[in-house]
Formats: sequence, C-alpha cells, structure tokens
Amino acid sequence: MNQDFSHISKNGYIKEKLNLENCWIEAVEAQNWQTLDQLCFQMLKNGDLRKRLSKIVNISQVEHILSLREEPDEEGIWHDDGSRKLAFSVSLNLVPQSITGGQLEMRPMNSKENITTLENLEFGEYYIFATGQNHWQHRTKAVRSGKRLVFAGWCT
Repeated sequence: MNQDFSHISKNGYIKEKLNLENCWIEAVEAQNWQTLDQLCFQMLKNGDLRKRLSKIVNISQVEHILSLREEPDEEGIWHDDGSRKLAFSVSLNLVPQSITGGQLEMRPMNSKENITTLENLEFGEYYIFATGQNHWQHRTKAVRSGKRLVFAGWCT
C-alpha cells in the first residue's frame, strides 16, 4: 500500500503546497472565474496536482469546483463524497489571515467526538483527504468574516 495513502486512511489527510504561477494570483485578484476554472482544469489534466494525486491512488477521473464562501454563511453538513477515492482542497486565499471560520473539519465516519479542525491555508497550500471509501467524513465550518476561496475536487 502507498505510504501516503496509508497515512491519509489513518489520519484523514495530508497537507502540501503547490507553486502556483503569477497568472493564478492575477486571476484571483481580478475575480476572473473563467480563467481560474481553466487553470484548475489544466492543473488536473497534466499539472502537478494530477501527478501528485496519481502517486497516491490510481485515478480515472478528477472533478473540480471553485468555492467562494463569505458571511453570512452556514456550517457545512457532514458528508463523505460517496464512492470517490480521495478529495482535495487548494487554498486560493491571498490573505488567509483575513478569514475567520471556514476551516475544513474531518472525522471518522459517523463519529461525534473525534473531530479534527484543519487550519485555513496559505495561497497554494492544499489538503488531500480521505472520503467515505476510507470511512471519513468532512465539512466546512461557516465563514464568519472575510472570503474563503478554494479549488476543490474529487478523484474516482
């Protein structure tokens, strides 16, 4: 079994960093969602994130979204992403210190007590995390102030 996959299955996640080019920053600053979406698509087609995910599990398809959350916001619901092998969340926040709330939370499937709250990340940092296939659930806490922008996705 892949060592990273074993760690993710046991602990729920790993944290890493991508070196995103200036075009990412420019697109975020301009709120150019179409360009950001294309950059995400390219990153998952043949970029560093696709290569990294492929080293952890065999993947046939990767889906993605851009998620912008700001107040007023609600707590996300606990969910497990169904039959997907892995999920990921890449921070596109240029000033993460301006965000209150919005953290990703993880827990073993249906546990009410063993909750891990993951910190908001710097620009380009990301979590790869376990899904229901490995008996983990996650949710995003409500954003209380600021804006939280992530490029998130799932692998099958």
